[in-house]
Amino acid sequence: MTMAAAAFAAGAASADVLYDNPRSTGNFVDQEFGDYPTYSTYQVADVTFASGSVINQITVYTTVGSGNWGGVTLARLNLFTKTGSLPLGTDDPTAGTLVNATWTNMGDHGVLVASGLNIPVSGAMWVGLTASANFGTFGQEFHLSGTNNLGDSDAYRNPGGSFGLPAGTNWGPMTDNGIFDISMTIEGVVPAPGAMALLGLAGIAARRRRRA
Repeated sequence: MTMAAAAFAAGAASADVLYDNPRSTGNFVDQEFGDYPTYSTYQVADVTFASGSVINQITVYTTVGSGNWGGVTLARLNLFTKTGSLPLGTDDPTAGTLVNATWTNMGDHGVLVASGLNIPVSGAMWVGLTASANFGTFGQEFHLSGTNNLGDSDAYRNPGGSFGLPAGTNWGPMTDNGIFDISMTIEGVVPAPGAMALLGLAGIAARRRRRA
C-alpha cells in the first residue's frame, strides 16, 4: 500500500453529529413568507465547528399548529462567520441559499430537514434553516426552542419590520423573545483523528520521490 493510500484508509471521514440542541416547549416565528415578505423572520444558531468539518444535513424542530406543512419543499439556508455576540447587519438572511427540504409531522412536533448539503465549515458560525412557505398555502409554524443554552444566545431578524419586533431590521438575541437557543441538529463528517497528519506525510513522501 502506498503512503497516499494509507493516508486515505486511515483518514476516512466518519458520520457524526456536529451540533445538537434538543427541542423544548418555547417557540417563535422562523418562516419566509413569499406572499407576505415583510413578515419573513429568520433565526440562526451559534455553532462552533471543528476544522475540516462538512455539513450534510440540518434538522430544525417546529410546532404542528398548521398541519399543512407536509407539502413544504424549500428552505432558506444561512451561514455567517461569527465575529461577535450577534450576526452583522450585513449578514442578510434574505440572500441565503434556497435548498430542498422536507417537513414531517412527528405527532407532538414537526421536523424540517435539508439533506445532501456537503458544505465545508470551520470555526464559529451562525447557522439557520428557515422554511420558505407561503402563508396562504401552508399557514404558519413556529421554531421550537432548544433545551440547552450553548454559547451566545441565538439570533433572529425580521428584515421587513412588519411584526414590530425589537430588533427591527437588525439582528437581535433570541432572549428578546424569552428563548436563549433554538432547537437544531446538524449532521455531517469530521476528518478522522490523524487524517491531516497522515495526509501531510503523504505529501512529504511525494515531494521526496519527485526530487529523487
